[in-house]
Amino acid sequence: MVSALDAQALAGPDAVEFEVRRNCSLSPRALMGVFGSMAGLAFVFGAAFAAMGAWMVLPFAGVELLALAAAFLLYGVHATDGERVSLAGEVLRVEVSRGRAIHTYEFARHAVRLVREARAYGLPGRADRLFLVGGGRRLEVGRHLGYERRAGFETDLRAALMATRET
Repeated sequence: MVSALDAQALAGPDAVEFEVRRNCSLSPRALMGVFGSMAGLAFVFGAAFAAMGAWMVLPFAGVELLALAAAFLLYGVHATDGERVSLAGEVLRVEVSRGRAIHTYEFARHAVRLVREARAYGLPGRADRLFLVGGGRRLEVGRHLGYERRAGFETDLRAALMATRET
């Protein structure tokens, strides 16, 4: 999935917030419209074949729609996954949302490092991952971003960390 990055300054000279989220290409209304049209089409074809004597097509169309509903539900649950990284004062706070769960992590500003690691597979440089390391914890950030946006996010986050350390 393509990802989006929005960065904005909060109130105060030292406060910065980044929001990293997936790009939701279909709104919930559009997703339901697609599912409804596919369900209607499958039912029409199933009923037509059942009328011609091939009645077993209708139950298989139902199984197909159940599988499609499960896939759409999974998509819908994870469509809003993302991270919110806030840097204010002495605290770097990261809120990670996965599905319906939201986890909050806090790091001391002076003790956190941003580390880039290359994955063992893929194209060199294009599969890098970003981690916040500090206080005995290690947290991946920017996982929903593509290579170019992840590099920009890394640059902006490093600049924000350095700017707050200088004051």
